[in-house]
Amino acid sequence: QARYFCLGVLVAKMKSISVIAVTSFCILFGIASSFSSPAVVTGFKSGSVHHSNISMLRSIPHQKHTHHNSLKHAKRQGLTQLNAAAIVLPSWKVVSLACLLPTCLGYYKREYGVSYAYGTATALTAAMVFKSLSAATGGISLAPFSLISLAQCHACAVMFYGTRLNLFLAYRQIFVPRIQEIQKGIEERATKNENSVLSRLSRTPFIVSCALLYFGLCSPFFLTSGMGAIIDNKSSITAPIIQLILRALISFTWFGFVLAALGDLQKSLTKGLTKNENHLVTGGIYKILRHPNYTGEIIGWTCSSLAGLIAAGVTLLRMKGGSFTNINRLPVVGHTVMSLIGVAGINFVLMAATANLEKKQKEQYGQSEEYNHWIKASWSGPKLKKKEDNKADLVEPKIEFSPEQDQADGLGI
Repeated sequence: QARYFCLGVLVAKMKSISVIAVTSFCILFGIASSFSSPAVVTGFKSGSVHHSNISMLRSIPHQKHTHHNSLKHAKRQGLTQLNAAAIVLPSWKVVSLACLLPTCLGYYKREYGVSYAYGTATALTAAMVFKSLSAATGGISLAPFSLISLAQCHACAVMFYGTRLNLFLAYRQIFVPRIQEIQKGIEERATKNENSVLSRLSRTPFIVSCALLYFGLCSPFFLTSGMGAIIDNKSSITAPIIQLILRALISFTWFGFVLAALGDLQKSLTKGLTKNENHLVTGGIYKILRHPNYTGEIIGWTCSSLAGLIAAGVTLLRMKGGSFTNINRLPVVGHTVMSLIGVAGINFVLMAATANLEKKQKEQYGQSEEYNHWIKASWSGPKLKKKEDNKADLVEPKIEFSPEQDQADGLGI
């Protein structure tokens, strides 16, 4: 609950950031509205397609049967299965709605805007992108070294994370009484000054800011999908080293999300078996990492964003080379900016949550030998540094008092 509380406090207390976030979201949404929908990205082999074929690919209608007929015709013209498809990725409008609508649960219960909405928005958007990639390639790409398969794997990682998070949240809400009490307290504090249903509209900056964050977390796999759609595997600009880096980053994205899942699973099982919610978990993964769920998420989202940024750089360089000068660069730049916003925002929240949890554990278990030994042998993960009070500057003056002197002077304190 710490990360959700931190995100709520961050947006609720810093109203200027909320205003900036709302304004930024509206500007980006306005830019997105100027593009055609859905966003069509065509992929083809350099030098193997006539201009008539390119025009045919770009004019693919929305009807499913026409789409498949066009793909078959493209293959007959010499295109490979990987590069023949016009990948119809979800438009910015669709992605905006996919991130905003689940976050509107925050109007019902504020905590839902940063819990179930978080998992639903990311998983839903990733599922739409994965479906688009699969439809373009006729299913899951089995070529392990293709750019499309990397993009599919990238989208699957976020889809796994969002789905797993929602299942875990539902389990805790149903079976863990302490979590029910925490959620009840959060909602009571949130509705303390809200006397009517209309007054809940004051949560709008909070909700839009969260949707903006979720949009940014989804942008990286749009960038890897776009790169896989317009760039051939054998292109000189996608050198083996670039593909190797992308594979490593997407692999670490999976590693981070699986680590977070295992951390949540171990803590839940341990506390369930001991039937003690205050039990300090120090074994297994926690023997090395004190907060594997937060650390795993930081690793996952950071590597996901880095993969998207590299894909964006490669795509823009390819466009600059002249092969795709007639494709609009603005969506690539937009998703790049959103990706930076997303990774910066989520890492700030997670590192703040780690610092807060460290403080609470020290207050609760600080006198325990087990805790002190655990602190020395494990790593907290990335966290925000708290400013410690400078006790040297806060030395209280000593007041010496004796009853005899008081009687002699006739004065009292």
